[in-house]
Amino acid sequence: MSASVRITRSLLEHERVAVVASGKVRFIWDSEVKGFGARVQPRAIAFVLDYRHGHFHRRMTFGRLGELRTVEEARRKAAEIKLTVRAGRDPLEEVRAKRKVAERGRPSRSNRGRPLGP
Repeated sequence: MSASVRITRSLLEHERVAVVASGKVRFIWDSEVKGFGARVQPRAIAFVLDYRHGHFHRRMTFGRLGELRTVEEARRKAAEIKLTVRAGRDPLEEVRAKRKVAERGRPSRSNRGRPLGP
């Protein structure tokens, strides 16, 4: 990771202007919560958390600026996710498992829009 700073809304908005001009994605890392950062893209700013689970490095996206009202709220959520990692759970794997269960309830692509029955 590169140098870290305290992430603020004004910093993110300033970086977004630079990203729109350059067209390149930037990561900004927070100085308060290790692993917490923001991925700044031309269309959106997403909050991420880098962590290790076992021997694997994970990067979890857990919200966007706008969905989470403030950067402080995102920082608190990142700290909560880190607590689950310390407890031995893998939050990214839990999200993937929930998605898999939700997808089982949906009709497959080949059956979408077709009437049920004979």
